[in-house]
Amino acid sequence: MTLLLWSLLGVCLITISLVICLPVSLHIRAGSKPARLQIGLSLMGGIVPVLRLVDTDRPRTKRAERRAKNRADKKTKRATQKKTRKRIDRMRVLRALPALIRDSFACFKIEDCQGEVRFGLPDPAETGQIYGYLIPVTLALHPRLQVIPDFNTACLIGDGSCTISVVPVRLVFPFMRFGWASLGPKR
Repeated sequence: MTLLLWSLLGVCLITISLVICLPVSLHIRAGSKPARLQIGLSLMGGIVPVLRLVDTDRPRTKRAERRAKNRADKKTKRATQKKTRKRIDRMRVLRALPALIRDSFACFKIEDCQGEVRFGLPDPAETGQIYGYLIPVTLALHPRLQVIPDFNTACLIGDGSCTISVVPVRLVFPFMRFGWASLGPKR
């Protein structure tokens, strides 16, 4: 019996270490015609199938509606209850926040990013002028981003997808520095 428990504990530790040490990918796909948004999460470097976090193509289930209602009820209860918490020096937190954002963004990697945007303004001359301003951006990102002007109608139609990955272990040090800078001993 104890052998079974120890082996179960070992399997759990191996699984947790794999989740922490292997890349986590966030897949985002958005479109405007028809309007849709899909966000998925892939754990352990793609070994686990993509878990759909948000998918506007699927209709809401009764369970999701009940969950949304329960969240609203909890928010009203929290607003009515008085909470006594230890006050945190907000200025120290705000001063440490830019460093946290900068260090965290350095840990993320854009795997794939593609998009297509078709736009038009009521006046074709204004459409051409805006397109002229956007040409340097579109040339720098040509295979990945396509901007198509529409001189006939006023529209904004887009479709894009992006995959961002991060190794969760790499986020530990930025959050430790943030915690030390905002909650550590005062200087």
